Amino acid sequence: EKLGGCALVARAGPPNRDARYRRVGGDNGDGRIVRIETSSPAVTTPSGVRVGQPESTLTATYGARLLSSPDEYMGPENPNYEYVPVDEVDADFRLMFSTNDDIIESMWTATTEAAYLAEGCS
Repeated sequence: EKLGGCALVARAGPPNRDARYRRVGGDNGDGRIVRIETSSPAVTTPSGVRVGQPESTLTATYGARLLSSPDEYMGPENPNYEYVPVDEVDADFRLMFSTNDDIIESMWTATTEAAYLAEGCS
């Protein structure tokens, strides 16, 4: 399926931070959300990881299930991280993190098809 259609949505309540999502097929697609990303420290993962924490928090939290790869634009000194879920029910999803200067800069959860898009929802 063709991925497309980004939109901004406001988080309810203060602070009013932006989150971005990507739908399949854009405005004319089926409306299924395949990626949600944020750069807000108000949002946490189920394990308590949030934007603004040190990069070392990722390895301490996710250990061997965390994979790293160079960021397409920022290079190997600012890697992206990928958490591969343990549960079979979540096998088609990923939890991703981008870093800058050893700090978690953004994070997103997505289907495997949408997790690796370099432009995400820009």
